[in-house]
Amino acid sequence: MPKKKQLGLTKKELEVLKLLIDGYDNNGVAEILNVKCKTVATHRFTIMVKLGIHNLAGLVKYGIKNNLTTLDKDHDCSILRSDVINE
Repeated sequence: MPKKKQLGLTKKELEVLKLLIDGYDNNGVAEILNVKCKTVATHRFTIMVKLGIHNLAGLVKYGIKNNLTTLDKDHDCSILRSDVINE
């Protein structure tokens, strides 16, 4: 039986989207999902095409509007991001 699609996205695309809107960059998503960064970039592109969104800010806005974020008051994604520079 095929996996159910939600919002027109595959299960893997939805996983990638949730991590992106929670603040992870492509490298962070790739590490969490144990895939190559290129795979994440491909999923990200496909998600954006399917949803008609043209940038990361649009993805975040979409995710918030559709309750896809897992962020809460006890979770600060800036601490987990691999590209944050500590000064």
